[in-house]
Amino acid sequence: MLQAKDACYVLVRTSTEGFDLYQRLVDAGVPARVAPASHGMQACCGTSVLLDPEVVDAARPVIEAAPYPIERIVRVAGAINPARDTYC
Repeated sequence: MLQAKDACYVLVRTSTEGFDLYQRLVDAGVPARVAPASHGMQACCGTSVLLDPEVVDAARPVIEAAPYPIERIVRVAGAINPARDTYC
């Protein structure tokens, strides 16, 4: 059975900022995804940028250089379920 993995959600104020941050990270060679903020998180727009915890340190300079405030980075244990799309 596949184990669920931790993920880090970078919370932003608007979806425009989320997509911009995603593009900045990808342009810098940091793997990222745009994702809805995990359930129970307070996020202004509900959009976040999803990072593997192992790339957060590489992402920090890009995040800090963004021309808008980042709400926070939240690590969620077991957020990525590799069997999520398995139906049989």
